[in-house]
Amino acid sequence: MGKTGFFIGRSTLDDVEAYLNNKGIDYTRAGLYDKALESFSEAISLDDSNPLFHFNIALVYEHVNRLEEAVLSLNRAIKLKSENDEYWNELGLVYYKQGERESAERCLKQALKLNQNSSAAWNNLGVLNFTGGNMKDACNCFQASVKYDGENADAWYNLADTWEELGDRRKSYEAREQYEKRRND
Repeated sequence: MGKTGFFIGRSTLDDVEAYLNNKGIDYTRAGLYDKALESFSEAISLDDSNPLFHFNIALVYEHVNRLEEAVLSLNRAIKLKSENDEYWNELGLVYYKQGERESAERCLKQALKLNQNSSAAWNNLGVLNFTGGNMKDACNCFQASVKYDGENADAWYNLADTWEELGDRRKSYEAREQYEKRRND
């Protein structure tokens, strides 16, 4: 399943909060997850009403496999800003990782309700369908994903696998070629 990125949001943050948020992002990128969690936690202690901080800390919790804490942080971000499709998409991804397929599907569908053009949400819903054995639905989701973002290498790869499962080797080969053009080695 695809991941979303961190949000910096400098123009809407106070200087100290922006510093802590950006420092947390820098620590995360450097693989210093404990320090990242400290920075994001401190930002939250200064402004618990900022959904950005809750989202960013959730991404770190997810990365270090503290999934329950990721769910709590994502739910807090959604409570503060329920119209953000990326928050719903990420919550769906975490629920998927926990094996909570129904909750994952509900969240991914909510992300798509908010933004039907979300390539990441379409790809993640496709993975959910693929792993559940719903190949035709998975194929439709992956096709939507590449429609909305033709550069999404993960979606092309998943589409190729799905076409192969459906027995269409030509379409599988074509999708695999698209993946090869886009993958980052």
